Amino acid sequence: MKKIISTIKKTLFYSPEYGRGYLAAHWGVNTVFLALWCLGIGIAGLYLGKVNYGQELFFSYFRNPLIFRLNILPGFIVAAALLFIFGRVWPAVLGSGLAVLGIGIGNHYKMLLRDDPLMMVDLGNLKEAAQISTGYTITVSPAVIAILAAAIVGLAAAIFLMRARLRRPLPRIAGVLILTVLSVWLVKDYYLSAEVYEKTNNIGVEFASSRPLNRWSDTDKYCCRGFIYPFINSAGDIVSLKPEGYSLREAEAALSAYGEGDIPESEKVNVISIMLEAYCDLSIYDGVGDGLLDAYDFFHRLQSESVHGNLITNIFAGGTIDTERCFISGSTRMYEYRASADSFARYFSEQGYRTEFCHPGYAWFYNRRNVMEYLGFERSHFHEDRYTATNEHSGDGVLFPDIISLYEESKAAGEPYFNFSVTYQNHGPYPTTHFTDPTKVFTRQGGLSAEAYRVLTNYLEGISRTDRELEKMVEYFRAEDEPVVLVLFGDHKPWLGDASFVYAELGIDLSLSSKESFYNYYATPYVIWANDAAKEALGSDFVGEGGDMSPCFLMMKLFDLAGWQGDGYMQALRELYAQMEVASSTGIYMIDGRTTSYIEGEAQAALDKVKKLEYYRMKDFG
Repeated sequence: MKKIISTIKKTLFYSPEYGRGYLAAHWGVNTVFLALWCLGIGIAGLYLGKVNYGQELFFSYFRNPLIFRLNILPGFIVAAALLFIFGRVWPAVLGSGLAVLGIGIGNHYKMLLRDDPLMMVDLGNLKEAAQISTGYTITVSPAVIAILAAAIVGLAAAIFLMRARLRRPLPRIAGVLILTVLSVWLVKDYYLSAEVYEKTNNIGVEFASSRPLNRWSDTDKYCCRGFIYPFINSAGDIVSLKPEGYSLREAEAALSAYGEGDIPESEKVNVISIMLEAYCDLSIYDGVGDGLLDAYDFFHRLQSESVHGNLITNIFAGGTIDTERCFISGSTRMYEYRASADSFARYFSEQGYRTEFCHPGYAWFYNRRNVMEYLGFERSHFHEDRYTATNEHSGDGVLFPDIISLYEESKAAGEPYFNFSVTYQNHGPYPTTHFTDPTKVFTRQGGLSAEAYRVLTNYLEGISRTDRELEKMVEYFRAEDEPVVLVLFGDHKPWLGDASFVYAELGIDLSLSSKESFYNYYATPYVIWANDAAKEALGSDFVGEGGDMSPCFLMMKLFDLAGWQGDGYMQALRELYAQMEVASSTGIYMIDGRTTSYIEGEAQAALDKVKKLEYYRMKDFG
């Protein structure tokens, strides 16, 4: 026994007089310890990363070797780098533990509190995160306690038992350089690779005791890949979004130079904006809308008494949040919001308006609950807390009357009202095998295949239901003594079958080879309608052609009709609109009614300025 104890002591606490054999054993023990430590913190982090999804997600990480390796490897690299830098084991243990478990625990509690994962950009918002966390009760779970206790024991063992030292500077410098090159290669070819990210798609995991992962949930798409790997991958968003030549101070100075314009008290009309799911007017095409019923009956009448035009979106048949966020933020492209940002909702709130967002879908869908809070809405309503009348998403027959109810609450409180709502009714896909309402005939089959005819008819049937609900809502506000302005627009063209086969059978050109096909692909209608009280308050008739524009300009159009100056960013948008009607993130622009992919001079300068300002409003606001 004494000999065994002596051997252990000589191995752990090596001295030169013990000989090379003990030196090799000494380093072997320290190396194995450090490797086990890195493996342990990586697995602990993956366990924390599953949050409340259940054990199924945790075990799925091990079934996908690429996910496992990409989550475990950073801990090894950090530990090795610190070992070479400090020449001791315990700094490697401490540093790698703080990095991996710090991110893991931070992600764990951010998920529990806000159903929102930790991303690289969040590291710049730690002060705000601390302020937000004061409103929550944080409970330390047994799993977190066990992981922290094990980590403390491991660190103590490293400090008191793992005594191996790297003394020669040359091998240590070489080690750091090799790890640096290795890290750059891994980040470039693996951690930021879109191809690798797709290979690690773990959405198909089945769950026995909790909701399944959903491909529409940003949170689920993150968690299905572990925790460290998607965290590092999120750094790509920071790099790709920052405009060339951006300066925080210059952006602040540019906005300050414009000044701020308040809405006069006598002109604070109520504004209700509604983005209609997959809404477009297909009756403009030959062979559509020649049935016994008109799916757009009221909408066409509404256009005649409104300011109306085409919204040229950045998207086709999907990507709803692009149009949604460009409208409310005034940005030319969609951003992922991770902290408080400036927006038109925030402007209305600062002007004394009650601001609310409504969507009968789930709050986690596209992370809307958090995003709308970041954008400055005072309250948001979703399926979980308000629209639970149906098992699935409520239709316009539920949403539109509720918008009226919320307006009435604000009216009773004596507050001007701003509402932004996003509908769900008429979301694709549309059935190819049956008619949703066989009694309604909105179009003739003509030369369409049976499948195409069903898809088109079912789409138009949903449009007709929206049309009826729109009429009820508009007539309600028409009779109101209080001033109300409605802004209605479609988010994108509808998905009409795989490979857009219904469009093809209708002879609708989607090639983007001409202005007509460009409109076929990206255009949706908008209308801005005002009741008599609003027309009188603002001194505008709100009738006529409004022109075609990107979603980022639509709120500006409302402000121009109302005679409001708006904030500094609104004024920058006006300068850009004077140069181009469409500032698309697709790289296609419209100048004086002509589509082009090439801009220069004043147009390019105005676009560059707005891009820097919109980035400031998203990233550096406040």
